[in-house]
Amino acid sequence: MTGSLNAARGIHTATLLQDGKVLVAAGFNGVNALASAELYDPALGTWTATDNLNTARDAHTASLLPNGMVLVAAGFATGFVSLSSAELYDPALKTWTATCSLNTARAEHTASLLLNGTVLVAGGQGIGFVLLSSAELNATQTATPTPTPTITPTPTPTPTPSGTPTATPTATPRPSPTPRPRPTPRPRSTP
Repeated sequence: MTGSLNAARGIHTATLLQDGKVLVAAGFNGVNALASAELYDPALGTWTATDNLNTARDAHTASLLPNGMVLVAAGFATGFVSLSSAELYDPALKTWTATCSLNTARAEHTASLLLNGTVLVAGGQGIGFVLLSSAELNATQTATPTPTPTITPTPTPTPTPSGTPTATPTATPRPSPTPRPRPTPRPRSTP
């Protein structure tokens, strides 16, 4: 036995943080979706309340991002209303910040952290308990709670001292492999 949570809850998430503590977020208390969250300290065996989520939810997902933040996505609000909202928990500040919403409201879905730091959200139940086959990527991987869009400029030609633009270098094509000669078939012997 270890310390008990401060609030009874089910259909919540538990995420192991980089400092070794466990973040338990939201869930269902048998009547309503919860917005509360708490931290478990394994060294002390105790639970401590932390900042509440912006939106009460259950049947959501929680993903630990490479920057140490936790992305909570979608789920059900009270009354089994599917959500598309998402938020980030910052363990250093112990705060939740709203982030980009999903394109489709969903609950009881999956979320997988990919090698490039993005989160793949797939399936689940949409509005009206419709089963979903759609999937989407959430690219929230910045160090700041509020992601800022990045714009990649189109490269422009660099002028030479004479004022004429130089072409952007292109990849050199790989030479085609030399075909191997086929063996000559042996002549058939006649009976």
